Amino acid sequence: MLPTPSTSHVAFERVYEPAEDSYLLLDTLSSEAEKTFLQCRFSGTPTASPSPLVVEIGTGSGVVLSFVDAHAGTLFGREDVLTAGVDVNRYACEATVQTVNVVEQEHAAQCKTHGIYLGNVVGDLGSPLRPSIVDVLIFNPPYVPTPDLPELPALSDSLVKPSFEDDSHLLALSYAGGVDGMETTDRLLDALPGILSNERGCAYILLCAQNKPENVKQRIRSWGSQWGVETVGTSGKKAGWEKLQIIRIFRT
Repeated sequence: MLPTPSTSHVAFERVYEPAEDSYLLLDTLSSEAEKTFLQCRFSGTPTASPSPLVVEIGTGSGVVLSFVDAHAGTLFGREDVLTAGVDVNRYACEATVQTVNVVEQEHAAQCKTHGIYLGNVVGDLGSPLRPSIVDVLIFNPPYVPTPDLPELPALSDSLVKPSFEDDSHLLALSYAGGVDGMETTDRLLDALPGILSNERGCAYILLCAQNKPENVKQRIRSWGSQWGVETVGTSGKKAGWEKLQIIRIFRT
């Protein structure tokens, strides 16, 4: 089992704290099946096969992105993996930078290798990204069904100490998903074909039972034969339903 990065330095009153969904992503990405998939898809030298770019949308504490960065060699079979993150919560971006830096310093002290972290950007979903540039996208969305969505913060907001109401609003952004918990995920799915790289692009997206994952998978299949989708991780069944699951969307 690969070690989980520490997030003890993160202010969880305004940044999403790692939970069952976060750890399901770590377990899925480090499973033998997904390591085989990633290593086959991205094998080769940097000259023959460009360094893969991994982007996490909604990095939160940075636990998932720092895990990928720290264990790039194990997951991808190569260490020249580029990692970057996007989050609409600028405190989450700061937390991710700190989490990755802590892990990279630990690896340096132990003479261990890691990927190449490019940094975090404050932004809404894939809006800061150039088209067709992401090889692996990771998204743990706000998936809880809610009556409405919290308003996105202004990107120009200064880093002043937020009030309790501000903190609550920032946390709501990490879990409130609107109708069926899918309003934010739907926007990401609409943009996904333009975000992923043209040959190697794939995405890992977490869903809960209320998101109607079978409908989501059928929607992706309707994109055409050049797209595939599989359930690659689950948290187990509850009342006959998979409580949480991770789907992998990939260009065939």
